[in-house]
Amino acid sequence: MKRLSLVSLLAVSMFAFAGCESAPWMNKSDKSAPGNAAGSAAATAPVAGEYLADGDTYFQQGNYDMAIVSYSMALDEQPDLSAAHRGLEKTYMQLGLDELAQRNHDHAVELEQISRQQAIQAAVQTTEIEVLPASGDASQADAAVMTETTEVTEISQMQPAAKPAPAPKAAAPAPKAEAARPVAVSAGGPDSALLTQAQAQLDAGQTEAAMRTYLSVLSKDHNNATANRQMAKILLGRGGGSEALPFARAALAANDHDAQAWELLGLAQYRSDLYPEAVSSFENAERLGKLSDDAQMAMAKSLLRVGRNDAAVIRLEQLDKQNPTSETAGLLGSILLRDHQLDRAEALLKRAVQTDPHNTTYLNKLGACYFAQFRKNSNPSLRAAAMDAWSRSLEINPNQKQIKTLMQTLGGN
Repeated sequence: MKRLSLVSLLAVSMFAFAGCESAPWMNKSDKSAPGNAAGSAAATAPVAGEYLADGDTYFQQGNYDMAIVSYSMALDEQPDLSAAHRGLEKTYMQLGLDELAQRNHDHAVELEQISRQQAIQAAVQTTEIEVLPASGDASQADAAVMTETTEVTEISQMQPAAKPAPAPKAAAPAPKAEAARPVAVSAGGPDSALLTQAQAQLDAGQTEAAMRTYLSVLSKDHNNATANRQMAKILLGRGGGSEALPFARAALAANDHDAQAWELLGLAQYRSDLYPEAVSSFENAERLGKLSDDAQMAMAKSLLRVGRNDAAVIRLEQLDKQNPTSETAGLLGSILLRDHQLDRAEALLKRAVQTDPHNTTYLNKLGACYFAQFRKNSNPSLRAAAMDAWSRSLEINPNQKQIKTLMQTLGGN
C-alpha cells in the first residue's frame, strides 16, 4: 500500500477539485484560477498608497516636512514600498540632505531588484503549474506537485478516481432522522462514520489526524460538503489562503446557499489577494446570514483594496460599535488620518494605543496625527506630543530607522 504525506494528499485533493465550478448565483465570477491577473501579487496597499499620494501632493506644494511624514507613514504601512523611498529621496535632495537621499535611493533600488526577482519567480511557478498533467491522476499530481519528506500514518485503500466524478445521486431519499445531520452528500454509512471520527479528532485537538480523515472522505467523494467546508476552515485556521480555495468552492458546489461556505471562500480569497472576488463572496454570505467579526474585518480591508473607502469606513464604524478592538480603532484611525479628519483620527488612535500600548504602528500613526495637527495650528504642544509618540515607539522597537530619521529631520531628539 502506498504511503502518502499529508501535503501530498492535499495536493491530490486540490488537483482533483480544479474542475469545480462556482455557484451560478455568485454576483461576480471567481477569477482566482492559476495564471489569472486577479491573483497576481498586489502592488501598493490601499492606505499606504494614499499616504504616498499625500506625500507627492505635499512635495509639489513645497511642504517638505509633511511630505516626509506622509512617505514615512506609507513605509510604516508597507515597508517594501519602493516608491515611498523614492519620494523621500527627492524630498531630502530638496532639503540638501544628500546622505539621507542616497540612503533612500539605495533602499529603493534594492526593493525594486527584489520585486523584479519575485516577478520572474512567479512567472516560472505559473509555467510549472500550467504543464502539470491535465488529468486528475493522483500519482502524476503527487509526483509533479510535492516532494514532502515527512510522512504520516498509512491510509489504507485510498484510490482517488482518475477524474473528478459528479456527486452521486442517492437511489432513494434519505431517512428524515438523518436529514438534519451535516454528513456526506453520499448516502453511504462509511463516510458518516469518518466524518464523526474527524469531528472527534478536531474536538481533541488532533488537527493533522482530522485532516487525514477528511481527505480520506474526499478521496471517495470530493463533493462532500461537510468535509470540504471543514478542510477550508482548518486551512484558514492554520493561516492558509489559496490552499483553502478549492475546498470552499467544492462546498459551494454542493450547496450555493451555504452562508458559511461563502464566508470561508471570501476569507480564502482575501488571503490570496483576490480582493474584488472576496468582496463579492462576503456580500453573498451576508445575504444569507451574518458575517463573523473576522469576515467583517476582511471585508473592510478588501473594500479598501478595491478603492471603496467610504464603504470600508462605514463597515469599520459598525464593527467598532459592535465589538471595539484595537485593530478596528487603529485601522479606522489610520484611514481618517489620511482623510485629514484629524480629531476623529486622534481619538481612535489614542484608544488603539491604550488597548495595545506596544503596537508601534499605532504609536507612529498617532505621532503623525499630532504632527499634522501641529502643522495646521502651530501649537508646539502638539509637536511635542508627536515626538513623544515616536519616541515611545522607538523604545519598543529601536530598529525603526525610518522613524529615527523622521524625528531627526523634523528636529526631534
